[in-house]
Amino acid sequence: MDKSAFEKFGGIEKEEKAHLLLEEHKNRWLKVLHTLQQEKIVKDVAPYVNKIQNLRPIPFSATYRKTNNDALDTQIENQVEMQVELQVAVQSDAYIQGMEPWQEWKWSSNLDVFKDDFLKPISVTTGWLEFLYHYSNPPLYKAHDVLKQAKNPKLAAMNEMFDDKFLVTNNFIQRRTKSFKEVKAEPFSWYAKPVFHLLVAQEKDGSITTLVIDQNDLPFFREKLQQDEGNGSRKLCIYNPSVGIVLEGKETFDEKALKEHPEFVRHLIYAKFWNGNSAYTAKEITVLEEWIKRVGLQKMWDCFHQIVRNREDSAKKFEGSSLQRVFEKLFREAAREALIQRKKAPLRGVAAGIPA
Repeated sequence: MDKSAFEKFGGIEKEEKAHLLLEEHKNRWLKVLHTLQQEKIVKDVAPYVNKIQNLRPIPFSATYRKTNNDALDTQIENQVEMQVELQVAVQSDAYIQGMEPWQEWKWSSNLDVFKDDFLKPISVTTGWLEFLYHYSNPPLYKAHDVLKQAKNPKLAAMNEMFDDKFLVTNNFIQRRTKSFKEVKAEPFSWYAKPVFHLLVAQEKDGSITTLVIDQNDLPFFREKLQQDEGNGSRKLCIYNPSVGIVLEGKETFDEKALKEHPEFVRHLIYAKFWNGNSAYTAKEITVLEEWIKRVGLQKMWDCFHQIVRNREDSAKKFEGSSLQRVFEKLFREAAREALIQRKKAPLRGVAAGIPA
């Protein structure tokens, strides 16, 4: 007997499950941070400990269920179940023999991250001579430009996926290498780095720019924020998608207001999607659905498939997740609309004098 998507994949039906998962997540990270504290990094680790201890479960929300089991619903459910099915790569992307480890790009100690000229991205295709003449720090790119240059056509087609203020550092994804032996990093390949931290900048006009930074970038920005005297033109903070703000400059953020800021909410969703995350809050889901519809449902599904194809853990977490329910809902709506339009087509043909 055919089962519905809900019956097959399930969903979170009890709020207690969220508490258990959160408690497991908290305990795992507190154990790691406790080890770091023993290694005399108490000052740097303290913000993470406080944030993790104060984590609360995401509010429980109802699972999408299909309506009455009429023939149309059954046909739609069968179609949706086939569409919303992740296939993890049997083998990860082919390993590049003799692949050289990437050399870290150092940041200049003289760089003022609070001035207007910081956070200006360059083109992924900027020539070496021009680059060396103008830049002495790791390049910053618009995230959608990185996708545009991808060899994978399904990713290259996503060149309008993000807005212009969602950036990545070259240390996070090496598109410009220091050696001819180094290979340019491809987005979401087997060696792709996870998203741990975001550098969030708020300008005087309230606009937000978000930079995905590498773990190797973190010490530089931590030092700059700790040295901040509040004379710059912007506010900066380091944001961990799991726990929130962990460090900020002298001019502090209202974290609650930041989490309500439309640009930041959008950028946080970008970062989570890039990372292959499947858990989203009710507020994020509303923005997520609008984003998927704007870019294109099938394109976004194909893109997510490419993101997690080399991440077995992410693919497993997709089952029963809020993101799976969003895709199922949108595919269901699209399938229903397509069936309705097909049923109307013969009638329109007859009305126009065209044989059905």
